[in-house]
Amino acid sequence: MNKLLVALMAAIISLGCENSGGTQSFVTSEGGSTGTSEVTGLGGQTSSTTSTESCSCTDGTPGTDGSSCSVSQTTTGAAISCEDGTTATLTNGAIGATGARGETGAVGATGLTGATGPAGEVGPQGPIGLTGATGAVGATGATGSVGATGPAGVDGADGADGTIVSRSSTYINQVSKAGAGSTIGTIVEAGCNGSTDVLLGGGCGSSSAYAITASYPVLLSYSAPSGWRCNVYGVPATFYVYAYALCLTTS
Repeated sequence: MNKLLVALMAAIISLGCENSGGTQSFVTSEGGSTGTSEVTGLGGQTSSTTSTESCSCTDGTPGTDGSSCSVSQTTTGAAISCEDGTTATLTNGAIGATGARGETGAVGATGLTGATGPAGEVGPQGPIGLTGATGAVGATGATGSVGATGPAGVDGADGADGTIVSRSSTYINQVSKAGAGSTIGTIVEAGCNGSTDVLLGGGCGSSSAYAITASYPVLLSYSAPSGWRCNVYGVPATFYVYAYALCLTTS
């Protein structure tokens, strides 16, 4: 039995059961029937009657075969088409209310790294940054090779005539001084005669074998002539220390 026939039988049964005055029910068995009638009135009263009937029944004439139908899905529901040319359309019901949001699922596994995309265009040049701090001084580089000798310079002007020096222009000054004691150093200085005279050399000596601890040229003062100084340690007062200055006169 196809779906359309089932729908038609359900409609007939529904119409046969309608009764504004109450409800009826029947039980029938082959070879006879027993019926029970139950009526409910408008006032709420119910009456029931049971009757039994005997009858001899024969099979009726078979009905004609029904038409085959097919169902196809549509965007709004379903369409029923039968071979006898009849059709029916079933429409989808309204969309139900949105259900409650489910719990958040577990985080899925990390996907594979995608392929590297193409390089983007070069962006505009950014502003010039602040000047950085001065770096440390680098190591001294290797000395370069000696350059070629430059050309000779222009001869300078002739100098003034020098002073003629002769042996008769030199002299020696000697100064002697008694020793200062066995535990004190004795200092003796011999100088040139004039502040413009040139000290050529000098020397030290003593009247006994005492060690000379220092012997060197000196300027006796800022405006005095140059001279020679001798330092001798431990000379008693009974002995003398000598200083010599070899000078050249320029006058």
